[in-house]
Amino acid sequence: MGVGDCDSRSAAHLAAVLDVTVPSMALGDIEIAPEDFLQCIDLFYTHFHPQLPFLSGKSAVIKDSLACPLLAWAVVVVAARVSPNPMVNSIRARLTWPVRRLAALSIMTPRSLPTIQALLILCLWPMPYAAIIDDPSWIWSGIANQKALQLGLYRPLQRLIEYAKGDLQVAKSMQSIWMACVVVGQMHSTRHGIPSTIPLEHVNPQFPLPQGTQILGAAVELARKDMVISSLLAQRDGTSIPPARTPALRALAVELEDLEAKVQPYQSPMLDRILSTIKLRLYSFVFRRSIEPATPADRARSGLKSNSDQADLTMYVSKAYAVATNLITTSLDDDVQRWTFIDLQSFIMALFTVLDISRRHRNFVNVQHASEMFQRASELLKSCSVIDGDHFYRVCEIINYLSSKPPPGGESDQPLDPDAMATAIRPEAGIGVAYDMVKEAKKRYRRSVRFPEEFPDLSADPAPMDRGDGSTGGGLGVGAGGEGSSVGDGSGSADYEWMRDDFLSQSMFPADLNFPSWSGWQ
Repeated sequence: MGVGDCDSRSAAHLAAVLDVTVPSMALGDIEIAPEDFLQCIDLFYTHFHPQLPFLSGKSAVIKDSLACPLLAWAVVVVAARVSPNPMVNSIRARLTWPVRRLAALSIMTPRSLPTIQALLILCLWPMPYAAIIDDPSWIWSGIANQKALQLGLYRPLQRLIEYAKGDLQVAKSMQSIWMACVVVGQMHSTRHGIPSTIPLEHVNPQFPLPQGTQILGAAVELARKDMVISSLLAQRDGTSIPPARTPALRALAVELEDLEAKVQPYQSPMLDRILSTIKLRLYSFVFRRSIEPATPADRARSGLKSNSDQADLTMYVSKAYAVATNLITTSLDDDVQRWTFIDLQSFIMALFTVLDISRRHRNFVNVQHASEMFQRASELLKSCSVIDGDHFYRVCEIINYLSSKPPPGGESDQPLDPDAMATAIRPEAGIGVAYDMVKEAKKRYRRSVRFPEEFPDLSADPAPMDRGDGSTGGGLGVGAGGEGSSVGDGSGSADYEWMRDDFLSQSMFPADLNFPSWSGWQ
């Protein structure tokens, strides 16, 4: 069975054919029976793998999971989203921090394809988190990319065949993994407004594609175009005024229209959302208030003409509104539990775009339709929320807050201290209108209007977790299991206490190090 294999046979049947004995698995105090794990593999390949088919067939995953626990638990924690087994479904939240710690150990493990695959799975279908800065997916994506670069997975297929000692299937698997690294890495770069960690010259959109992975190839082509657009949007000329880039923007818009014709035959909602997100970032660059030249002198210096400026504004606002509303309405009836972070990111950006246009350019908007759309979208995002204060809860709060107030322009809209904003929001790669919206909404919370509940502290778990060496430590938290806050109670104890007994921490810090008083911890 090759890359992208959608084997209809069950994982249990394949394990029997391969004569592989799958043992019970344990991570801390969480155990899963062999039959439940094999069912998770089936669920993963049915509901999740087709969206970005970069894994080998089920047979390879069964064998690789025995040698790579992180891959096994990554499959379990994702498949648990849709598992009909109440026991498996219930452990999803409890696995958040144990799997995070297991992923941290992957930094110290030898480079291997299963480890990279596991990290990519965790990036694509992340576990609960609060603010985006608390989501470790960006770090895991970077680790996966670096391990892939070290293994030379970016090389042409013929070189990979030589590296795999003539094994074509292994070479194709390596190629598919690299393609997934490109897509996941670039989409996370877009999400954070940070330049891609993968050099553009290592992204070849003309890969010879293994059978069944054409969607992956199309995603790489879109990611490469996104890299080009990100580079353009991030340019500065030293005066904080964007250079004259209207011709380039128009040319890129035409190229995106051509890409749409290539993407449509795949009938992939994720590909459609990636393309829509790229379009929105490009179109919104024209009408974002934060980059418009403020004076005639600024316009002259930027090379823009007022008449053409207005024409561009009208055209791109109209295009952005059409793309965003179409993305939202076609997504409202989807099963969000199967969505990747790419799908959710696209959906949220579309919401911010419509919200911005409805506040600044009301002549483009059907107010009643937009209001109903926001209501349904909020209900969908709330269904993703695990606990008050998590990422989806915050997005709903921001949308509800901004939709009830007029556009910026009063005394309450004075800019915040730039140093206070720098660590939370990164606009450098042109992340678009979402940056402006979050920046505006953040002022509310700087004025002591807080979210009603912070994520529970890690040390709140009444059942300590066995670390495998007889020691115990704080577990996930309370009840349904929200994720730990990045700041805990403000002292950092939720972070450093588990580090005292952690293998990775022991290899990095001396045993007698006092974390609370250590200057590097502050």
